[in-house]
Amino acid sequence: MDFGLAKIAAPVTSASEVAAEETRSAAKEEEDLTSPGAALGTVAYMSPEQVLGKSLDARTDLFSFGVLLYEMSTGCFPFKGDTTGAIFEGIVHRSPAPPVRLNPELPAELEHIITKAPEKDKDVRYQHASDIKADLIRARRDSASGRVATADVEVASKWSARRRKRTAWVGGFVVATIVAATLWYGKNRTVAPASAATPTAIAVLPFQNAGSEKQADFLRLALPDEIATTLSYAHSLSIRPLAMSSKYAGSDLDLQKAGREMRVANIVTGHYLKEGDQLQVTLEAVDVENNRTVWVETLSVPSSDMISMREKITSRVRQALLPALGVGKTAAEGATRPKNEEAYDLYLRSAGVPHDPAPNKEAIAILERSVGLDRSYAPAWEAFWINCDGPPDSPNW
Repeated sequence: MDFGLAKIAAPVTSASEVAAEETRSAAKEEEDLTSPGAALGTVAYMSPEQVLGKSLDARTDLFSFGVLLYEMSTGCFPFKGDTTGAIFEGIVHRSPAPPVRLNPELPAELEHIITKAPEKDKDVRYQHASDIKADLIRARRDSASGRVATADVEVASKWSARRRKRTAWVGGFVVATIVAATLWYGKNRTVAPASAATPTAIAVLPFQNAGSEKQADFLRLALPDEIATTLSYAHSLSIRPLAMSSKYAGSDLDLQKAGREMRVANIVTGHYLKEGDQLQVTLEAVDVENNRTVWVETLSVPSSDMISMREKITSRVRQALLPALGVGKTAAEGATRPKNEEAYDLYLRSAGVPHDPAPNKEAIAILERSVGLDRSYAPAWEAFWINCDGPPDSPNW
């Protein structure tokens, strides 16, 4: 909170109380830390009523939050200018460019929220932070389920949603800190320069089960998800969601065609084979434009040691795959590490449960067992939350 700008606003509920409050405000003007009628604040995030020195309420903060969402989703300010006066003129009179024009991959539901929040007329914009929270939750839910026909893509859509908060979308929309984040960011933001390099687009495809062990089918999506998560910490890469890439499966897949359709420069794919007590995983990265393999590696771990499998794969991705893609080895591992083998195995198996009402209960039960065995593994808690469509009532949460 910016205490230099904050004020106490007395609640008013009738016309007579409004008039009385205005009289009291005029009488106390000299006592206020921030004078009524003064336009104070971080210019790019100010609302029209703040620019014009009018009375303010919570809806001003919601306007500022809308500006923040616009900036985070497009990389640009909605109201720009070379001088403070030019920015003020844009805030009061001009409409910003449609967000989807600056970021064609922006979901329609999210664009609606970004457009509504910074409405110039405060009676038309969001009236309460809880309204934005509800719309963000709804947008996440609608983006993560129900739009594809096959079971494989339904699974991938659910699994992709679990990682969304760790990608460029995921990190930005923590609705629990809406107003505080807006005010803090206005003072402490670091804006990327307009000339920053465009991230390299990459897709991680479902893996092929090269053996006859059907009990290992859950690894088709679980392994790519771990790889996509590790790659997502490299800021120079843009990872296509598994909901998009999951339909590109099969040993006879045309990788160049898939790359053109997804508009990616590189594709990461692979296969695995479970024989006896060993699990062999082969990873491959392909430069689709030049139709050449840039990296390939085979790992072997005990099939009963999924944590070891995870550590080996993520380690090789950071130390070998990232450099092969032209990225330094400095990308940090952002997730907590699993500590319990059974809990992590359950977490991976939850990926194989379709995201519809009946099987979804099964996924919740699996994840409840997982977090019960390893309470410190954050991704399992996140998956539990996503499957519940909101924070659960369990006291464990």
